Amino acid sequence: MSDSGAVSTGGGQPGAAQGQAQIPAPPKMVKVFVDGTEVQTDSRDNLIEAARRIGVAIPYFCYHPRLSIAGQCRMCLVETSDAPGRLVPGCQVRVKEGLKIVTTSPAVKDNQRGCMEFHLINHPVDCAICDQSGECKLQDYYMEYDHQPSRIRVHKLNKPKREIFGPQVVYDAERCIMCTRCVRFMDEIAKEPQLAVVDRGTHSLIATFPGQPLDSQYSGNTVDICPVGALLNRDFRFQSRVWFVNKSPTVCTGCSNGCNVYAESRGEVIYRLLPRRNEEVNQVWMCDEGRLTYHASNEKRVEWARTGRGDTTASVGPRIAVDRAVELLKPLAGQGGIGIAVSAQCTNEEAAAAFQLGAQVGASRYFLGSRPQGNSDDFLMRADKNPNTSGILLVAEAFGVKLEVANGIDRVKALVAMRTDGLPPEKLARLEVFVAIAQN
Repeated sequence: MSDSGAVSTGGGQPGAAQGQAQIPAPPKMVKVFVDGTEVQTDSRDNLIEAARRIGVAIPYFCYHPRLSIAGQCRMCLVETSDAPGRLVPGCQVRVKEGLKIVTTSPAVKDNQRGCMEFHLINHPVDCAICDQSGECKLQDYYMEYDHQPSRIRVHKLNKPKREIFGPQVVYDAERCIMCTRCVRFMDEIAKEPQLAVVDRGTHSLIATFPGQPLDSQYSGNTVDICPVGALLNRDFRFQSRVWFVNKSPTVCTGCSNGCNVYAESRGEVIYRLLPRRNEEVNQVWMCDEGRLTYHASNEKRVEWARTGRGDTTASVGPRIAVDRAVELLKPLAGQGGIGIAVSAQCTNEEAAAAFQLGAQVGASRYFLGSRPQGNSDDFLMRADKNPNTSGILLVAEAFGVKLEVANGIDRVKALVAMRTDGLPPEKLARLEVFVAIAQN
C-alpha cells in the first residue's frame, strides 16, 4: 500500500465560539530549494514531503505520514543549508523559508549505501519465496542505492520465522528491519497496543505480549505498512505474485462505511483487498472484516442458470431461464400476487431495474432484505453490514415504492429477488414461483 501524502493538522480559526465547527486555517506556504529547484510547500511539511512535491524521492523505511516520527532507519538523511557539513533526517526536520535541501551529494549517497549495507547484514536472501517480493522497499532500495556484493563473511543472525501473531498476521523476524511502523500503528491508530519491541541491539525483534495475540480488527494494516516481508497476511500468503494481479479501484461491501479499496484479481479470482486512499472515508486504512469479504465473490459462484425446485433443478441457458420465468409469472401479472425483493447489497442501478420490472408486471409488494447487524466501533466499522441501505431507500423513494421487511414474503404467491440476502429460506420454499437474479 502506498504511504504517500502528507498529513496536515492546521488549527481552527482563532476566537471561534465554543461548540461551533472550526474552520481550519489555510496552510502557510514557504519557498524552499530541493537540489536547486524552487518549490512552494506547506510550512508543516518535513523535508521528505517537500521533495515529493517536485517528484524527488528521498528514501525511507521507518517514516510514515500517518504515524509519529521514529527517525531510526537513517535512510532519509540529507544535507541542508541550516546544517552545513552534517546530515539531518528528512523525516524529522521541518521546512522553513529559503531552506536549501540537497539529496544527491556524495555524502548523502554514501550514507544511503552504508544504511542499506547495515540493513542487509542479517537479512535473509528470501526474495524468491517472499510474498513481499515486487513491492518491497528493501528490494527496491538495494537496486537503487546499494547494488553491490555483500562484504560480510560471518553467519547471519538467526531469529524466529513463521511466528503466528494472530488470525491474520504471520511474522518473520529475520526479515524485520525494526522500522516499528507496526508498533506505532497499533498504539496510535488502532488504539490497541498489542505489539512491542523486545530485546536490544541486533537481537531486537517485534513481539506480542504473553497471552495476547494480535487479534485487533485492524491488524491487517500492519501488513500493508510493513516496508519488507516481515509481516505477511496469512490469507494472501503464497497465493499469487503481485506482478500477476490486476488492481481495480472499488468499494468495500463489508458495511455501510464504504471504505475505498483496491481489488487485486487474476483471471476470474479475487486474491485480496487493499485500502485505497480517501481522506473523507477511510484515509488509508481498512478493517480485517472488510478484507475478507472478497471470498464471497469467489466461493459458490452461480455459473449457470437453473430451473426447477429442490433436487429436480437443471442447468439451462440464460435465454431459456428468462423464458421460463416469464411463463411462470405471466398468469399472476396484474393480480397482486407478485412481489419484488431487493437487497441492501444491491447497487442503485440494480434496485432501479428491479423496481421498473415490478411496475411492468404489476407487483403488489416490495421487500428489502439485508444482512443482520454486526460489530461496530468509532473508527471504520459500522453496525449496518450492508453497503447500500441508504441508497436503496433513496431509489425506492424516487420510484414511489414502499419497502417492507423481508420476513413478509409469504404474503405473495410469486417473488422476483434481486439478490437473496435476508430472505427466510423456509418462506421461499412455500412460494408458488421464485425467480432469483444472482449477482456473483
